[in-house]
Amino acid sequence: MIALLGLEDPAVWSEADCEFRPSWVNGFGQDRSRMRENWSGLSGVEHEDAIVALSMGAIFDRSKEHLVPADRAVIYLRHKLLEAARTVDAGGDPVGVGLDLTDVRAPDAMLAGDSNWRELVAHHGIAIENGRRTKELILA
Repeated sequence: MIALLGLEDPAVWSEADCEFRPSWVNGFGQDRSRMRENWSGLSGVEHEDAIVALSMGAIFDRSKEHLVPADRAVIYLRHKLLEAARTVDAGGDPVGVGLDLTDVRAPDAMLAGDSNWRELVAHHGIAIENGRRTKELILA
């Protein structure tokens, strides 16, 4: 498992100190010659995921961003994420605690052009959290 994650190389990570070592200074540990075997030249999925996050750079000041009406979903998601973070910071439960997702499905089917995809997930949007339907929670 450690090899799959790409954490077997001490230049990347050490269990002794749990320190992730790749950075801009060392090219994030990318091995260009290894790119013949592996598109990224990195040693595993954890290594790749961490590099994607780290290479984004500093957090962008979103207050200076110019959004358009089509970005309403982005604005809403950011609002909900910040709200969730504040809830946890205040000692509350993270989003999803107590949510029963046992009926969540990902159907894989070909539908006729006149079919309604909702027929595949007839119970979609009716998971219950603390006595309220998820659809009600989303709209709250």
